[in-house]
Amino acid sequence: PGAPAAGTERAAAAVGGGPARGVAGRGRPGRAVPQLTVGRTRDARADAAVEGYGRPSQRLEVIGVTGNDGKTTTAFLAVAALQAGGRRPGMIGTVAVRVGDEQRTHDDRNTTPDALALQALLAELQEAGNDCVVVQAQCQCLPHAL
Repeated sequence: PGAPAAGTERAAAAVGGGPARGVAGRGRPGRAVPQLTVGRTRDARADAAVEGYGRPSQRLEVIGVTGNDGKTTTAFLAVAALQAGGRRPGMIGTVAVRVGDEQRTHDDRNTTPDALALQALLAELQEAGNDCVVVQAQCQCLPHAL
């Protein structure tokens, strides 16, 4: 997300790497792999990520924190409250990610990761034994994320 070039410009290199199929907003004749043409590639990528990671948000209670100010503070307070209540919360936030019982710096510093990164993190949380997750989210990202 946010890259100035369309993925179709990198399709030839990707095909050289051996994918079984491609998804594109517009068909590209002459490609060596079957193509699925979709209306919105970002939505298709989100759907593929959900399925590819086995729908991890269905096994976690997901708590979203959104708004203009105070998301980080609210997320940390929510994690503390959930811990006090005996839960094992994970967190995906602007400054930190909490997986299992370990907190690490969120180097990307995006409030909401793209769908592929988000699903990977949710799967990692679920595998680490977290039973819920507090997610800082930008309002415009919510339809694409879960």
